[in-house]
Amino acid sequence: MFKHVISSSHTYKSKHNIFFRYKKQAQPFIGFILNKKFGNAVERNRFKNQARSLFRSKYKDLSCGIIIRPLKPRVTFAEINDALDSLKIKLTAK
Repeated sequence: MFKHVISSSHTYKSKHNIFFRYKKQAQPFIGFILNKKFGNAVERNRFKNQARSLFRSKYKDLSCGIIIRPLKPRVTFAEINDALDSLKIKLTAK
């Protein structure tokens, strides 16, 4: 599923420096591209857990695949929330 979303997807960059690749009409899916520059394992896992939780609550009615790549380290929960909200507005507007 990851390769399918990467190869045939649209891109979106939020104002909080979070980069998204998304594909509508896919099965609900969330993936991550994180490297060690983002932070240690605890920070990377915290980001993934927060994003998964928000994805489950916000995107339960949408059928789309999303891959998230933060472009800066130490992204807060509020920034992830705002970025996912702005992506959802973009997805539902079309």
